Amino acid sequence: NFFTIDGGDGGSATAPIALSILFGKTIFEGLSITDDVLKKHNVRDRVKIFSSGKLYAPHMSARAMALGADAVGLARSIMIAGGCIRAGLCSGESGDCPVGMATMKKGKRRAYAQAIDQKIREIGNYIEAHDHGLLQVAAVVGVKSPSELNRSHVAHPEKVGH
Repeated sequence: NFFTIDGGDGGSATAPIALSILFGKTIFEGLSITDDVLKKHNVRDRVKIFSSGKLYAPHMSARAMALGADAVGLARSIMIAGGCIRAGLCSGESGDCPVGMATMKKGKRRAYAQAIDQKIREIGNYIEAHDHGLLQVAAVVGVKSPSELNRSHVAHPEKVGH
């Protein structure tokens, strides 16, 4: 069993912007609320929490883990490391990814594939740097693993939750 808590800056793309800004919870608030509810109902040990949504830097992933995330997804960051320019023209019937990364157009896919070895190195470098930074954060606060981070490691945890 698991929950994925996603969204950045208080909302998802499906919510009206005004509602997201005025009433939405940040990813960090959503994590702490979810963690608290699962603990309240004595099921936290049986349910994993995955987090994603604009967590591109190691300190952001560390904060997410300290607030209850068991794992952090880095899809957006990995896409950017691989060359995504966030043009919003991804795959699909009318999508035409300008870099050829997420397109159904064979010519553009072929062009991207010609640089695939370099893109793989860039993605690998990003993942390696992120993981190194996450381990550094854990070491600085005195734990052996990022999985040992908890709310006591967060500055002003009372401002994070509900």
